[in-house]
Amino acid sequence: MRHLFIGGCGRSGTSFVQKIIISHSKVVGGPEFDFLQPLMMTYRRMITPFHLKRQEFFYDRDSLDQYMRTFVSSALLNKHQENSEVIFFSEKTPNNIDVAEELLTLFPDAFFLNIIRDGRDVLVSHLDVEQRFIKSGTAYHKPSFSLESVCALWNKSIDTYLKLANNETLNNRVINLVYEDLLQYPKRELMRICQSLGLVLEEGMLTPHKKEVRESPLHIDNIWHTEAMLNANFDTSKIGRWQKRLSFFEKRKAEKIMQENLKRLNYLK
Repeated sequence: MRHLFIGGCGRSGTSFVQKIIISHSKVVGGPEFDFLQPLMMTYRRMITPFHLKRQEFFYDRDSLDQYMRTFVSSALLNKHQENSEVIFFSEKTPNNIDVAEELLTLFPDAFFLNIIRDGRDVLVSHLDVEQRFIKSGTAYHKPSFSLESVCALWNKSIDTYLKLANNETLNNRVINLVYEDLLQYPKRELMRICQSLGLVLEEGMLTPHKKEVRESPLHIDNIWHTEAMLNANFDTSKIGRWQKRLSFFEKRKAEKIMQENLKRLNYLK
């Protein structure tokens, strides 16, 4: 079975995309596996020339790659029942983008699906999460929701994607999906993704609201992921929420921090 890794800045619609992707009869997947990023960060260190030399008693590059492939695949597929009809196992965790290069290198037949959303709407979505934390009475750390930290996180994910897109040895297995395009032109965008994966678009992918998230293995915690969000259809009202939600000064500050990438992606003229 081949791997499909999904990532992008958090609050960019990755969970919604995962629900749609795993509704395909030839794709399976589950909730977020929290340890791909730290595992791949460790792998990144282990394959540096310094550590390959220093640790040669224990491993070389080929043996390490095999160990890692076996471990990651075993962890992801541990509870998956084998089905000869299934082609892809999809793993969605936003910070997969941080280690997309390692994932694609380690799994030469894998694909990476990157999700991009207007950074200002990403900021608004983080503010929504903050409000749900407050209403739930659950403890949270205020700095993680600061305007500056969210803008920096978005910039980092965009910079990482753009670097990956310029990697000529890997970019043929990188599929970019703009969240706003998915909401406005779902059939066109999903057909494009399916064609890239060698799949045929299935009609059920075009009606995500008809398959309740409770029927899938995705997690609902009503803070980061609510049932209403994951059961939504292609809702264009989610586009441009920042225009009414952010204050004048918040807009200016966010745009100043994200200006370069907003322009690169044609969000800012």
